[in-house]
Amino acid sequence: MDYTIGSYFLDAGKDASVLVKKYNFLNLDEKYYLKKDKHIPDGSCCIVFNFCGQVIMTNPDGTEINLPPFFLTIPYLGHVSIVTKSPIDSLIVICKTSVFTRVFDFPLDNHERDSYISVNKIIPDSLWMELKNESCPKKRIGIFESFLSSIHSMNGYKPDVIDIAYENIYSSGGTAKISSIVSESGINERSFRKIFKKRVGLSAKSLSRLVRICLLCKTLSETRDINLMDVVHMGNFFDQAHFDHEIKNIIGETPNKFFKRDLEFVRVFSGF
Repeated sequence: MDYTIGSYFLDAGKDASVLVKKYNFLNLDEKYYLKKDKHIPDGSCCIVFNFCGQVIMTNPDGTEINLPPFFLTIPYLGHVSIVTKSPIDSLIVICKTSVFTRVFDFPLDNHERDSYISVNKIIPDSLWMELKNESCPKKRIGIFESFLSSIHSMNGYKPDVIDIAYENIYSSGGTAKISSIVSESGINERSFRKIFKKRVGLSAKSLSRLVRICLLCKTLSETRDINLMDVVHMGNFFDQAHFDHEIKNIIGETPNKFFKRDLEFVRVFSGF
């Protein structure tokens, strides 16, 4: 298991792994009451089940939104400020976005400015209640995967060209050439861009930016002694200015400020 403060991960079962990357269990007791930091999307979509406590999203204008007991986070080119009111007990199902939208017939092309979406039309209240009433993490996974097995489109799922393009972006760390990805898909560029955005919510280029930044954030949050110039080359940025610009645009802080502060709760809220 990978541990951080009150957070650990479990793998999906074989049948569910076509959709689910991993499960993140978040548990914060009263001593972590009112913790605030950033959630940095990595291009996955996450079904978040909150069973205890309160999670609040803070908009750039300072207004706060109390998030519902369960919702979907989606790829978002930026960051979201999160406040938790502990005790927190949450199950976060980290999904492959291109697969999720195809399985549930849930297009994202009109949600580019959204960071979360209500999913009560596809996730029943009864599932949330059943998960809430079970405290064992592995049994919760079993309950959720039983729900998935009841979905016809999950049975015998075969990745299509958009799924393959999505995975190629991840496997390259966000550095694969988009022109090559489009060419390999066998779809003309205009159609590819339209279908990809519908399935992922972002363009392939924007997803690549997120994947690249999140990978660097994870690396640097774990290893603080890496030289930033090495990171510039690692992330295939043009130069230091390009790196600084990307970090500031997506994370909202300069690299020097962000990577020198305590990032424990960034990791917790972002699922690093």
